Amino acid sequence: FIWQQGGQVISMAAGNHTAMIVARGPGAALGGYQNLTFTLIDLQTLATINQGSLPLPKDAQLRWLGLNEYDTPAIYDSRGVLSVLDGARSGYSAKWVPVLDTRMIPGAASGADILYWPINVLSSRLLIIMLKGATTFPDAAATRPLVQDLDFSMPILESGTHGQMNQHE
Repeated sequence: FIWQQGGQVISMAAGNHTAMIVARGPGAALGGYQNLTFTLIDLQTLATINQGSLPLPKDAQLRWLGLNEYDTPAIYDSRGVLSVLDGARSGYSAKWVPVLDTRMIPGAASGADILYWPINVLSSRLLIIMLKGATTFPDAAATRPLVQDLDFSMPILESGTHGQMNQHE
């Protein structure tokens, strides 16, 4: 079975029953915005479950995408923010929700040169490999890296902070 997406495919991920395809949206990517769209497909019926735009802010790039054990889509961007598509199977009322901002992790704000390389997402945590220094990709020739997990900690706005986001567990 061959399916033509109709746009330049950027990345794909599949879970047990769902596939997620990310492609360039119609029109040009202007002003630092990537203009990426997603399509969720039921792998049993090949029906489109959901589709829309990815919530990437200006000058942010998609670094990783995947599905958790419940086939909930997740994306990780170049700012270090992990978002999940809440209500992905509930139709087009689903919303992308930020569940982890790695810039708020103790040590990240102190200027430590740490990059988080996502490898999997579970219902309440992100499995990562920590890269230090100028390393931007794991070394495939090196010994097997230590996999660590980061618990979700949703960034929320508190009253009196004038729009500043604080991280709470």
